[in-house]
Amino acid sequence: MKLKALATFQASFPIDSEYDHPEGCYLARKIEQHLRTVLPIVEEFDNWRDCGWCIPCTVEECRVWVCFARYFEGQAWQLFIEPIGLPSFIGRVFGKRPPPRTAAIQRLAIEVDRILKNEPTVSEVGWAINADPRRVGVPSPTTLSWPIDAGA
Repeated sequence: MKLKALATFQASFPIDSEYDHPEGCYLARKIEQHLRTVLPIVEEFDNWRDCGWCIPCTVEECRVWVCFARYFEGQAWQLFIEPIGLPSFIGRVFGKRPPPRTAAIQRLAIEVDRILKNEPTVSEVGWAINADPRRVGVPSPTTLSWPIDAGA
């Protein structure tokens, strides 16, 4: 199973002067800028499925990305952090194995949480692993029960 950290939050962001669609470019810029100060490889943020934003990066030799978008009406947003570029089924049959990724996703979740908590317009942050954070969310990724190794 693919390990995924999910977060929901309430927020209202200013409209970006360069990209007014989709909403949230303001946060994408903030996340990218912060991650560049703590990670060696951070790619430029990009439009994700024309409804949100993604920031690909490398954490502890694992390619992962942060993606987020508004969901429903109002100020509700959802964010997820997951590995990208994992071996396909055929690749796994021929022995390719993904690197352990729990530590990478956990580290990235903690950094993203730091950004969300320091943003004055963000509130009601809830985190979960592979579950709906609206139902089982906790206020910080540090309190989640992270799997020992999600590399297989």
